[in-house]
Amino acid sequence: MQPRHYLLILRKRWLIALFAFLATSLTTVYLVSQQPSIYESNATFVVRPRSASAGTGGVADDTLRATDTLIRGVEINTTYATIVRSDRIKDRAEERLGPDVDTSGASVSSKVITETNILEISVSGPDPETARALTEAVGLETVEYVSELQYVFELEPLDPPTASSSPVAPNRPLTIATGIVFGVALAVGAALVTEALSRSPASARLDAQVVSALLSNRSYDADYDDLEPDHPTTSFGHDPGGDDLDRDHRIRTGNTRAPRSRVGHPPMGDR
Repeated sequence: MQPRHYLLILRKRWLIALFAFLATSLTTVYLVSQQPSIYESNATFVVRPRSASAGTGGVADDTLRATDTLIRGVEINTTYATIVRSDRIKDRAEERLGPDVDTSGASVSSKVITETNILEISVSGPDPETARALTEAVGLETVEYVSELQYVFELEPLDPPTASSSPVAPNRPLTIATGIVFGVALAVGAALVTEALSRSPASARLDAQVVSALLSNRSYDADYDDLEPDHPTTSFGHDPGGDDLDRDHRIRTGNTRAPRSRVGHPPMGDR
């Protein structure tokens, strides 16, 4: 099927195609507008060995072992990243902020930057200032908790959290554009399906002939004149205008065969 055939169907079923397109596009815009904007705040910390106190050989030895552990790539950083995501740290951070700060809808995440000892803490939520405050509280509670463990590693703040000025999600332009593209595809599909279900076999053959004639830039008259005999024919008692009526009948019924000449065939009663 050629592209022009699709355009003819769309012109014929434009109302159905328009309804499908508008329904899909408007639904997408409505759903996107109902989604809240999500803001994100980030803070980074350095995982490093504790400083050795002067004249304390035991602490100095622990520092050397800790440094060697970090150099050899043991997953110490992953342990601290897991501590950040724990419910205990989040609960302590919410207690630090107090009941006046609504942290509902906020989520805490953490990751270790690849091939570094840098730990990144991220908080996402519907309010940018709340996300920044919760990031700061989670970082402080994590530092204190690690310090309470009296382990040979410690967390040192690197970059303080900041409030983002623009949301990170949802990506409204991309989502709306995707909905429009899907609406166009649905509109074309609805028009084609409606056309296929509404046509009978006879009308389908006739439509195929019409489209073929239009695509080849030929008129019906020229097409069917070629099917008439080259020599004139006569019949007894035949109306000259009957040829046009017979040709119109053949166009409607899909019969493209030329009529047989009736010369030399007397009426049935005379046989």
